[in-house]
Amino acid sequence: SHNIVELSEGAYVGDDVVGGHSAGDSSTNQNVLDNKVTVSSGSRVEGGLYGGVITEGLGTVQYNTVNLNNASVGYDVVGGGVLLDAPTGTVENNAVNISAGAVEGSVYGGAFEYSLAIDPGNSDIRNNTVSLSEGTVVSGSVFGGYDSGIGDVTGNEVFISGNSRVEGDVYGGLLDAQTGSVEDNHVNISAGTVEGNVYGGAFHHYYGTGNSDIRNNTVILSKGTVVTKSEISPDRPGSVYGGYNLGIGDVTGNSVSVSDSSSVDGDVYGGMVKGNDDSNPGSASQNSVRIESGSTVGGSVYGGWNSNGETSGNFIYVDGTVSGGVTA
Repeated sequence: SHNIVELSEGAYVGDDVVGGHSAGDSSTNQNVLDNKVTVSSGSRVEGGLYGGVITEGLGTVQYNTVNLNNASVGYDVVGGGVLLDAPTGTVENNAVNISAGAVEGSVYGGAFEYSLAIDPGNSDIRNNTVSLSEGTVVSGSVFGGYDSGIGDVTGNEVFISGNSRVEGDVYGGLLDAQTGSVEDNHVNISAGTVEGNVYGGAFHHYYGTGNSDIRNNTVILSKGTVVTKSEISPDRPGSVYGGYNLGIGDVTGNSVSVSDSSSVDGDVYGGMVKGNDDSNPGSASQNSVRIESGSTVGGSVYGGWNSNGETSGNFIYVDGTVSGGVTA
């Protein structure tokens, strides 16, 4: 903990750069705290860039920061992570800040990913952030918080501005395990481009399985932001979801705002849940979408969408152009 790594003036590293790393015994509790990595001024990291990580054992990864300024990375960038052979951990208050940078992988504010396929592990992902500015380009996807373990994904944020571009999907928070909640995650894009889908908060476990409630997540698109389909992946049609649930559960209180001549090629959903049926009705309620004057949606707009048809209390305001239908 409390380590600092700085690369500048065209420095080159042919492998990974890590601020703080712990790989203790699998039963040992560890903390990786307050590490900082800064890469700037034309420098290049061929591998990944990590603020702080635990790769074996148990523990907490907190308050780690990665800054990438006018520099490039050949793989993923992770503010803080519990990864590989670490089955349990908390990842919170980590940050990635990228200005005029290039990332050839994906970007994670905070991440948990356990390598043992038969056991998803357990983790909470809280209050991590990613900020992209000044024409930054990310070739993969961007996650404020990502969790492949059983747990909660809350309070994570992604900010994109200054003509920055993401060539994959953007998630405020994503849970990809059997159960947990996804709440209060946010994406704010101002004058940016996303070549894929945008999710405030999402649950992506196998279709129709797993249980999650998706609450109070938001997406804000402004100042001519463009969300467009991916040229290389047809499952990224350029749609926007305040809250998205591929499993069983409720989608409540999520919102999307599109303003300042921004455009979405696909559909816009305040909240969507795909796994509910008559025996697991769930709800899609109190979600909202606003399409302000001068903004456009190439598909349809839904306040709330539920696979069993049950929705209530959703709100849509349109003062722009929607090429498809509008369904509250």
